[in-house]
Amino acid sequence: MNKLFVVFFTLAFIFGHFARIEFGNGVALVAIDIVVGFFAAYWFGKTIVVRKKITSPLLLPTLVFTGIAVQSLVLSLLLFSPIQVLIGSLYLLRFLSYIGMYFFIREFSKDDRRNLLKGLVVIIGVTVTIGAFQYLYYPSLRNLFYLGWDDHLYRLFSVFLDPNFTGALFVCFFLFLLYFFKEFRKQSRIKQISLVFFISATTVSIFLTYSRTALLMFVAGGIVYLLLIGKKKMVGGFIIGIVVLLLLTVDTTIEGLNPFRTVSTSARINSFQIATDIFLKHPVLGVGFNTYRYAQNMYGYRTSGSWQTSHADSGTDNSFLFVLVTTGLVGFGAYLFLWFRILNVIIKRVKKGSYFAKITLSTIVAVFVGALFLNILFYPFIMAWILMLIALTERHKNDDKD
Repeated sequence: MNKLFVVFFTLAFIFGHFARIEFGNGVALVAIDIVVGFFAAYWFGKTIVVRKKITSPLLLPTLVFTGIAVQSLVLSLLLFSPIQVLIGSLYLLRFLSYIGMYFFIREFSKDDRRNLLKGLVVIIGVTVTIGAFQYLYYPSLRNLFYLGWDDHLYRLFSVFLDPNFTGALFVCFFLFLLYFFKEFRKQSRIKQISLVFFISATTVSIFLTYSRTALLMFVAGGIVYLLLIGKKKMVGGFIIGIVVLLLLTVDTTIEGLNPFRTVSTSARINSFQIATDIFLKHPVLGVGFNTYRYAQNMYGYRTSGSWQTSHADSGTDNSFLFVLVTTGLVGFGAYLFLWFRILNVIIKRVKKGSYFAKITLSTIVAVFVGALFLNILFYPFIMAWILMLIALTERHKNDDKD
């Protein structure tokens, strides 16, 4: 069953948003949701049948946050119709599915973990390659605007159909590839060349998304990684390299490629203001996890004909604000408790010298930076990647000896 997961997970990730089913009213599934949901349900069913005790440090905070999220949804029935609350509850179901995937991967054997690592390398190689061809031969999403996608021009978006989320994912990919530098000198010349090539290609791809959020993530994740491996003197060179690449790719004549563009900045500030205003109206338990689309409409912020189908209107451009506005201060506290437990596990592994844990911690820091400007903590592919790394880190107790 574990091998099947690796195969289907890899394929679902590679297909990205091309394997997407729209049900209307803003409800959609991507293939990775189905794969993760199935295997999470399988793990849950098996755990109940054999009555296996769950000892993960994530169990309690997950249950606490879930309970609060359910309460917020029940109370949201006072504001929205039952069908709207039901649709909102699907967001919680998706979140729990990805948490279930984490529990499923925690039980992988050493061979299963190695197979999964190989699958992740395949994902990176294929999606970065597709991104390169897309950038050269399909540089616009304008013809998919009617489906709710923004018409990004001359930017790399690969199979994920959004340069900002693609850039965020590629930063995660870049940091993951650094894991294989652990035994770089012991690898064959072909593997060495392949590793350098894919790291370079991934780096260039990050810049070609022209995502300022991805660039900030790249800087944060790279600096943390260098500090964790004791290469403080390389930080300056790393920053200089970023500046050089930025100068080589920058184009101020096109709005979407201009790093000093103001339109998207204004849109983000407006998004923050809307979320803050609605949060202040429902500070304790929020508007319901996730009925935010309907809350924006109710308060007159989203009233155009596309508000029920637009991909941008179901959340806000900040993951932490999203949790605040949908579950209130109580839910936000529970969500921070969950991340406190996660970071506690990862940092303990880092202190024990786990190289894989250093990769995971660098990735989490990068994602946290990105979460200030995008709702990436609840983006399916980011959730899958991060929770998978966390599960593998828990299992890699002696990864430097593997």
